[in-house]
Amino acid sequence: MSFGYQVLGFGSYRSRNPPDEFIGGARGLFGGGYQGGVGGSNAVEYLVIANNGNASDFGDLVRTHEVGACGTNGSRVIFAGGGTGGLNGGLNTIQYFTAANTGNSTDFGDLVRGGFMLGSNCGDGTRSVFMGVSNYGGATEPTTDEIQYITVATTGNSTDFGDCVSVGARVSTGNGWRGVGISGTNGIEFITVATTGDSQDFGDLVNSRSGGNYQASSDGIRAVVAGGSGSSTDSIDFFAVATLGDSTDFGDLTSAASKPSCSSNGTSMMFNRGSAYDQIIVQTLGNATSRGNTHTSCDRRCSASGS
Repeated sequence: MSFGYQVLGFGSYRSRNPPDEFIGGARGLFGGGYQGGVGGSNAVEYLVIANNGNASDFGDLVRTHEVGACGTNGSRVIFAGGGTGGLNGGLNTIQYFTAANTGNSTDFGDLVRGGFMLGSNCGDGTRSVFMGVSNYGGATEPTTDEIQYITVATTGNSTDFGDCVSVGARVSTGNGWRGVGISGTNGIEFITVATTGDSQDFGDLVNSRSGGNYQASSDGIRAVVAGGSGSSTDSIDFFAVATLGDSTDFGDLTSAASKPSCSSNGTSMMFNRGSAYDQIIVQTLGNATSRGNTHTSCDRRCSASGS
């Protein structure tokens, strides 16, 4: 994928970015999570994002996986890191599923730095990048600014990519060549997925959130951020991934969601709110609509799509 330059005439040039691209598929996989007093979950469920109806059982994770990170190349879905329940985490395991076939996960490799929370769903169809690392409770791994990546089609361990602007995991997504990550209350930063290096400032969310308890996804053009702790727990923001700047208000979820997960098919986007799903059409501003129910009620899930 070439970045290059475009000649405008008389010796003038402007940078030329690759075309925006959606990375994912028709099925949304939602897995792991936290079941209150029960603890961490290893259950994975799925739905066809374009259809109405409830989620169905997909299979199980080899390791219990609360929060963590996900990635996809459109056919293989990755689950990485996470915790064992109740903020106990820092796992370094990477597992994967083939999105077209129900069944249990398979071992992929290990993370350079294990994390209860990692920036996820940031990739170009070849690489999946995890922006930042957050750990809590009894985790043996520290909270760091490290960015790491894997080649999704090839099993193995993660590799160092660079560093975030500050320590902690980012809520992240992308447009097929640029990855964006949101940290803390509202700061947005970006990377170029094909080129290792440190992240740079992008802009800010218009609706500030606290605690990182929100989630993001993309249709390959717009990034959408929803849920969170604080005063914006039902708000939805969006911004164009290819254009640096601040977000704009999109609408609201059907109800507050402190720890949602979300997945896109390139047109629609599904948000898991514990026991239910909300849906938006990414290119149409407005409030979310209620979609259906989960197969297993959990929050702090991880999700990605594939076919």
